[in-house]
Amino acid sequence: MGVLKNGIWGGISGRVGNRIYYMYKGKQVVRMVGGSVPKTPKQLANLQAMKLVVDFLKPIMSFIQAGFSVEAHQKNKVPYHLAVGVNKKQALKGDYPEMEIDYENAVLSIGKLEGLTSVSVSLVGNLEEGFSLRFDWEVSAEEREWPRCDDQVMLMAYFPEELEDNPACFTIAGAERNTGQDVLELPFYIAGKPIEVYVSVISEDRTEVADSRYLGRYVI
Repeated sequence: MGVLKNGIWGGISGRVGNRIYYMYKGKQVVRMVGGSVPKTPKQLANLQAMKLVVDFLKPIMSFIQAGFSVEAHQKNKVPYHLAVGVNKKQALKGDYPEMEIDYENAVLSIGKLEGLTSVSVSLVGNLEEGFSLRFDWEVSAEEREWPRCDDQVMLMAYFPEELEDNPACFTIAGAERNTGQDVLELPFYIAGKPIEVYVSVISEDRTEVADSRYLGRYVI
């Protein structure tokens, strides 16, 4: 409640409506409280887009760091910030307030290194022994030679229904390119739930990386 100090000719002190009045260095001062200006539909859409992308990328920060480090260095940017910007443009679908992550178009690494050829994924295991994803790819004669032979695969299994707990299993230093095969172990709790699967390749010295590739959705 506002109070008139020194009668009707004095300054006001206290709150009146959504304004607070007080004296400062002999002058009457007023400031607003509450009643923030409503956000526009465009601002609300941007907030939702940012939250979706941040929630998607945050659990896989080390993968993103490796996947965007080369491009970020060339552009003098922070890898995570670059990843957020790219995925806000490419990894969202729908309109506010019904936007969601478009997993098929999500980008987990970006670069000019040649990716894997003819990649296939198969589910392996059972409830008693555990589950895993087996990745197979073709290896050309050139890929068996230096410097490409010791490139390492980057594997990602993302669990969109587990965002509150453990939403991903991944490796950024998997098998070498020339082996033609690698396995990614999965947790038991993912049985019956969707898995979004990605693959990429990074050079052994971490100076080159390939564009990530979406391999599809799987359910154990």
